[in-house]
Amino acid sequence: MRDKTSDTNRQDLPSCPLRSHSLRLADVLDGEQNTLMDWQEEQLLEQLREHVPGCSTCTAALAQARRVRAQQRRVLHDVLVDAEQLVPSTQARILYALRDSRQTVHFPSVVEQEIPAHDAAPLPAIAHRRQRARMPWRTVFSLVAVLAIVFASLTIFGYFSRPKPFTHSLAAPPALTSSNRWSSVVMTSIQDGDATISLFDPQVDRSIVLVAAQDPTTSLMPVEVSHDGTKLLYSVFDGKQTTYYLRSLTATTSLFTVAGDESHAVWSTDDRYVFVSTAQGIAQIDVQNRTVYHISSAASGVLYLQYYRDGYLYYLDTQDGATGVLKRLDIAHGKVQAVTNACASGKSFWLSPVGAQVYYVCEQEQNGLFVVNSDGTNAHVLRPQSGPLIGYAADASPLVLAYTSGKYQVAKLGADENQDQAILDDVVPGGGLIPSGAITVAPFGYTLVARGVYDDHEAIWYGDLTSGQKHQALKIEKGAQVGLYGWSRMQVP
Repeated sequence: MRDKTSDTNRQDLPSCPLRSHSLRLADVLDGEQNTLMDWQEEQLLEQLREHVPGCSTCTAALAQARRVRAQQRRVLHDVLVDAEQLVPSTQARILYALRDSRQTVHFPSVVEQEIPAHDAAPLPAIAHRRQRARMPWRTVFSLVAVLAIVFASLTIFGYFSRPKPFTHSLAAPPALTSSNRWSSVVMTSIQDGDATISLFDPQVDRSIVLVAAQDPTTSLMPVEVSHDGTKLLYSVFDGKQTTYYLRSLTATTSLFTVAGDESHAVWSTDDRYVFVSTAQGIAQIDVQNRTVYHISSAASGVLYLQYYRDGYLYYLDTQDGATGVLKRLDIAHGKVQAVTNACASGKSFWLSPVGAQVYYVCEQEQNGLFVVNSDGTNAHVLRPQSGPLIGYAADASPLVLAYTSGKYQVAKLGADENQDQAILDDVVPGGGLIPSGAITVAPFGYTLVARGVYDDHEAIWYGDLTSGQKHQALKIEKGAQVGLYGWSRMQVP
């Protein structure tokens, strides 16, 4: 029967993304239930306790839920009372059976003995002393009604509730092995509405799917490979919230959930923590025990995280999400400092391997390559027209992608322009176009992969930066969208 009381969905109240969570955890908020399902529920509960008093939508929804709960409890109470009157008490029968089972049993021509407790006949065997009562059909229906109402109440108010599973599945073996080299590339693919995150080994042209989306409305996104190369942080957006997952060599773990899809995340240098930007500030998650720490209120405006180094979170202060000023936050003291204040339209920021400098491209200066100390001092142009930075060589020299005479080439920058050295020519042969972000260099600058776009197809090219050799590693099927997201040491079986 449909409840005829007012429904908050029909009132003139603003929509609230936390309304469904308020209803699901209504019993916990009201003190009716003390057990939460996991640490994320505890975090969400704290958020709801602060949110609900000031939200008219959630307040009205909870008031409605309490009325429904009270009504269901009244019905349940009435049914239980009726059932108690209809079903005869079994207390007397149980006491009689217990007393009878302790008495001695006499057998003809046999010495009297006491029956041990474990040999005593079960209670049904004693029932022959009385005629078994028939249970009225009304009683049966009453009990069925009681069970139905109990399960409905438990379902509605969350006693059996679990966070809804995200519509993605694991396709790789439960356990992978680590490689002694940076052997695989994290790659995304979208084709016919199916999205996957895979590991691709370009040297042997072999790949394995790590995660596959089962719902076209679900967005999968690799975030960042850990510094040791054996863990992948990725996110899943289900249309309402983003959940960050950690894929290690042996398991996949849910780390943190945040409302919306505007958050960003980075690893700490030692891979112990993951920092996630939220509307309330920065969440610091311990990946070993999933403990969540909250950074100071000064981090409330920090959104586009870039990287972490030496106690600082570097982030982009931007209006369009692509260009802006790189800043850094001292997470211990909450102090914010501009790093690339000399350029209001900076992009493609790279922290040097030792963390002392930042390289970036400045749009307002004809896309020249700039360098600045990580504390914002000594900003200057490094190359006026060199192309964007794509990685570092083994000696920490910057590697850039230059475009000359209709071809892409990788150059290693020296102390000055006269010492610059081309180390890979014609990265994507055949006149292919390399879109922005479609090239990734392995740590220490030994190898790279790049996506070339041609008139009638696309292809992934592999290049050896030490020998200058290259080959086409993968031809991309027509209609497929492929993205490259960095190298890992997770071995492709």
